[in-house]
Amino acid sequence: MNVITVFTGLAFSLIITRTLSIEDYGTWNLILGILMYAMIIDPLISYWVTRETARTEDSQKTAIFGSSLLSAGGMIIFLITVLLVTDESFVNIQVVILGFILVPGMFLSRVLYAINLGWKPHLSSYGLLISEASKVPIVLMLVYFFNMGVLGVIITFFIAQSFSIVFQIYVLRNKIKGRIQFKYIIKWLKLSWLTLYSPLASSVYKTDILIFTIFSESITGLAIFAAANVVGSLITIANSITIPTYAKILAEDKGNYLKENLTLMLFFAIPLGLISIVFSKPALFALNPVYEGAILIVIVMVFKGFLSSLINIFQQYVWGNEKVDIDSNANFKSFLKSSIFKIPTVKIIDYSGYLILLVIGLTILKQNSANELDYVLYWAIISTVIQIPLVVYLGSQVKKQLRLTIDVKSLLKYVLTGTSVFGITFIFTEKFLVYSNSILEFLPNLLLFVGISILGYTLISYMIDNRIKNLVNAIIQEIK
Repeated sequence: MNVITVFTGLAFSLIITRTLSIEDYGTWNLILGILMYAMIIDPLISYWVTRETARTEDSQKTAIFGSSLLSAGGMIIFLITVLLVTDESFVNIQVVILGFILVPGMFLSRVLYAINLGWKPHLSSYGLLISEASKVPIVLMLVYFFNMGVLGVIITFFIAQSFSIVFQIYVLRNKIKGRIQFKYIIKWLKLSWLTLYSPLASSVYKTDILIFTIFSESITGLAIFAAANVVGSLITIANSITIPTYAKILAEDKGNYLKENLTLMLFFAIPLGLISIVFSKPALFALNPVYEGAILIVIVMVFKGFLSSLINIFQQYVWGNEKVDIDSNANFKSFLKSSIFKIPTVKIIDYSGYLILLVIGLTILKQNSANELDYVLYWAIISTVIQIPLVVYLGSQVKKQLRLTIDVKSLLKYVLTGTSVFGITFIFTEKFLVYSNSILEFLPNLLLFVGISILGYTLISYMIDNRIKNLVNAIIQEIK
């Protein structure tokens, strides 16, 4: 389901990047950045309800109730952040403020996702598909035909989010029939210091958007960075195959599936990364010809996406193996020693160093009157390099706690198959792909080359690797 959303997501991105001005696209991405601050208090509940659901506790209805109350605080945080940062951002503050209508839906959607993650993880993928698929016709009508700009994008997100929420509530209807239990609210409040500390790392990291906007004194660079990220972050879709492992580890399922799961993740990550690299030029042209000069930035973002994926996967493995929250005798000191506290601490230290390097680099570039692409390229490189220490740290923890290994033989098969197939495709693309300004003419030709590459990679892998043969047969059987 998440692979399908790659195409619906690209369709959505094509519509807004082709329709919005570069300034409006930058404004939309600024709104997304501010929304991350509004969601900083969301883990107060969503973090724990996944763990409780996986352990068959009955906290789901209480979580939905509590999350609805929290959303009011999120809206206040959003409005305060807007007032603090938009003076230097050269944007329409009235349009940015309208983004606050997305906050309640984001809180509700996150808590429903968290419940599904601990119960039936694949249901969250269905909800994502509904949301992503509905965005395309809505944004086409509001932004492309009615020319509503950023306001149209905000309304599109609001409506699509609502569709997903209705679906997830429906599939969870039997799971949330219990009563509201204040013992869980007391527990969540008691541990609020820990769950508020955890997302602090993400908030520190996301400050890069505001720093970049202030230093560059423009949102054009933000738009370029976002466009490059649309193409370069395709590789993160491979994470979806690892989603169920968190709940399985929480439920103390110690089956020998982690090595298999990580190997399959790499099977998907390799072609997705190669698609971004090989088709970076035509993909940026498809989004909007003004972004065509960001090819090198896309390549850097692919490596960033891969490292970020490993960080996310390893973190879920370690957190899933953590049992401090089910120890009735656990005290404050016990939680301080747990991975729930240690991992955010390491990330905060790492990301603080990242922000310092970002400020120093942008200051030097500004003094030397660097152009917009230089600003964005430096930002992309620093944000990629800073991921390496976290991968090393979390990887060592996973190896120590879960004795995880990688199937090197299969990995080499996928790498050689991918580079061969996509290398040949690149040669043909450079020779035969015609860059037409009409997106309706250009896009089908581009998708033909992409489709041939994916088909070739899958067929060869199917023939030479039994793991992939079993996977493809299982998918076909599930669809039947």
